[in-house]
Amino acid sequence: MRLPPYAERLQAVLELEQGRHRVIMAAGPHVTGRPGFLHGGAISGLLELAAFVALYEAIGEPGTIRVKPINCPPSAPMAQI
Repeated sequence: MRLPPYAERLQAVLELEQGRHRVIMAAGPHVTGRPGFLHGGAISGLLELAAFVALYEAIGEPGTIRVKPINCPPSAPMAQI
């Protein structure tokens, strides 16, 4: 299963453990809103990734579920997106 391009911007990775997928997003300045808090957009992006993974696990056959990519230039800082 491939995650959409913005998963890389969130530094989210997909792990497989005991037959189930897990989406993990590293905390850091790339997902920080006000000091000490995660940005709401980063949280919603993580939830969306988790929803895609849950859909794939529930109804997906290879090639039947396609994620619509969000255009995000890889070199642009998060603040500019």
